[in-house]
Amino acid sequence: MLRLCLLLPPAAAFWLPITIRPEKEIPDVAVCCQESGLQSCTQAQINPEDLGGGQIVIPNGPDGQIFTFNNAIPPFNINTKSFNYISELEESLVIVYNPSNGNMHAHCKLASGNSIKLEYCGIEGHVWKLLGSPIIQDEGELDHGLLEPDGPNVVADFNGLVEKGKASDDPASYSVKFYYTKAFKAATPDIEGFTDLCIAETNQGYINSGIKVTVLRCCIEEATIDEIQNAYDFYYAFRDMKGSTTKLRGTADQTTLLSMSFGAGGIGAVNSISRGGTVTIAQKNYAVGYFTFGHEIGHNFGCLHDPANSNNIAYPDGHGHLIERIDIDSVGYRTVLAYSAEGHSQRVNHYSNPDVMFSTTQTSTGVEGLSNNARVIMINRFAMEAVGDESECTATCGQESPPTTMLTLLELMGELFELLYEIFVTIIIIIS
Repeated sequence: MLRLCLLLPPAAAFWLPITIRPEKEIPDVAVCCQESGLQSCTQAQINPEDLGGGQIVIPNGPDGQIFTFNNAIPPFNINTKSFNYISELEESLVIVYNPSNGNMHAHCKLASGNSIKLEYCGIEGHVWKLLGSPIIQDEGELDHGLLEPDGPNVVADFNGLVEKGKASDDPASYSVKFYYTKAFKAATPDIEGFTDLCIAETNQGYINSGIKVTVLRCCIEEATIDEIQNAYDFYYAFRDMKGSTTKLRGTADQTTLLSMSFGAGGIGAVNSISRGGTVTIAQKNYAVGYFTFGHEIGHNFGCLHDPANSNNIAYPDGHGHLIERIDIDSVGYRTVLAYSAEGHSQRVNHYSNPDVMFSTTQTSTGVEGLSNNARVIMINRFAMEAVGDESECTATCGQESPPTTMLTLLELMGELFELLYEIFVTIIIIIS
């Protein structure tokens, strides 16, 4: 039996198991088991009571690591609990848990290049997924000079807010309105939980990088467009879905479309805060497995890829970074915005910052004046925060709840009939 266990603090002498049963392999047709690069998908029995302390152990897992609790991840609220655990190999395991429904989601990028994911999969329960290193697709980017249809500026005193970002040490937050495609919905029973994981992993990346910014979810809405293979066509179709980026964002500061598959890991407009063009798309397998959700929003802030693949005119130090290796035979790492390069294949949850050392290599995650995307995000944080006012950040995204339809009533009657049938069968068994 393969077991992922929660180990209580030393005073306790027993294990709380999260059990993965290989003999209960989930079929490929299961909704959560259709991602590209998936190596295995098995059921998991979970017990989240000890989350936020102790250790998580994968005794016979892919690499056999022990993960020790390191920190809680903001935002801190009663609806979602988010935690970061660190392995002996300094890998980060981010876990989110919703106490109201018991659903959990988790992701860890292993030193081997593989990813491990925990996802709530509807009738299959929670599933444990092992994915190989994703096939590299260039995260597309739009030129930062692109004129958004809303006109010049939607952020009042944009320049003043940037100056405030340079001078102030105060934290900031921004909100994201999530959209999802029909294909994403069909493969993701717990969309809210998936967005919680996107948020938690990005916030952990900000913590790792010394960035005093917290991303929050505004609301979630189904998109009215289908997925398009061409990344640019898909982006423009999404951007124009409601006629303007202002209507698309609603009252959120940023908007992201989650999709199942298209011709890039993600795509987003560059340096688009002042015009309110803070629009991105991320593919499911990349959004948390490859840090693409945060990567594309980084473009909105004005961040670009490593200097070999981009030239940031607006922010000359706004580039990703290839982290210096310990020796020629060691694993090579790169920050969230950097592209893969020879000797630097492993993307880690850090935004380039010359003042932050990468603990695995004890080398800097940036170069002064060349690769400091953390600074770009920091100076633009108050401007991003000012894009929307969050007045429509409700369960229905500010829209009236749809009226109850006859189909809804029939569905409810069907569920009631199934419940009554189960009670009837139980009574018969007790009598007999």
